[in-house]
Amino acid sequence: MTMAKHKIGFINIMVIGMLCLSRSTSIGVEADRRDQTEPAEPHWELFLDNRSITRSTGFCRVIHRPRSRGVVLEGTEAWEERGVTPLYVGRRKDGRLECYYRAHGPYGDFTCYALSEDGLHWEKPMLNLVEIPQVAENNITPCGCPWDWGRFGNVRDPQKRFAFALERRPKRRSPIYFGNEPPDFLADPNWLDKFVNSKGIKPGPYHSVEFWDELHQQWVGMRQAPNHPPVRCVGRYA
Repeated sequence: MTMAKHKIGFINIMVIGMLCLSRSTSIGVEADRRDQTEPAEPHWELFLDNRSITRSTGFCRVIHRPRSRGVVLEGTEAWEERGVTPLYVGRRKDGRLECYYRAHGPYGDFTCYALSEDGLHWEKPMLNLVEIPQVAENNITPCGCPWDWGRFGNVRDPQKRFAFALERRPKRRSPIYFGNEPPDFLADPNWLDKFVNSKGIKPGPYHSVEFWDELHQQWVGMRQAPNHPPVRCVGRYA
C-alpha cells in the first residue's frame, strides 16, 4: 500500500516536471521569435510607480534632489521679449547639444535654434533663414521643432524617425516632412533636400496629440484650437 502511494507520487512529479519543461521550451521559442521581429534596442522601464515591481523587500527608494543651476536659456533677443519655451533638445553629430525653442515677442511667435557644449550655457547662432521686420540677423528656423518618434514613439522606419512642419506664414498651412535625422542648418545649406514631403499639412498651430498609426503606416496629428466655437482637427501623413 505504501509502495503504491510512492509510485503514484513519483508519476505525478514526472508529469509536472514534463509540463514545466514543455512550458519553458515554448516560452523560449516565443522569445526567439520575438527577438527576430523586434528591434535590438533595450526595453527601458520607468519606475515611477509600483506597477512593474513585484516585491521591494529590503530596498529603499531614494529620490535625488535637483540642484539649482539657474536659468539656462533666456529671452535676450528683440523677438524674444515676452519669453522663450523649450521644445526639443537633442545631440548633434559633432557632440554638441541643440535646442529648438519657441520665442514670444512683438513680431509674433517663432521657432528658434540654440547650441550648447554642456546643456547649461547656450549660444544662439545667427542662421538668417527667416526675415522679420527691423531685424538684420536672427536664429529663427524655417521649420518647427523635430518630433523624434523613433526614440519616443513607435516608428520603426528609420527614414520616418523624425518629422517636422515647414512653417509657412501667414496662412499657417505648414507641410509635414519626414527624415532620418533633424535638420542641420549650420553644416548643410541644402538641408531640406534630405527630407521627404508627406504631401500633408499640419492641422493648425495648436497640436495636442501626435502619434504613428502602425496599422495604416501614417502619422496622425490631432489638435483642439481655442476658436469660437472650439474645433478639433485631424491630419494624417503617409
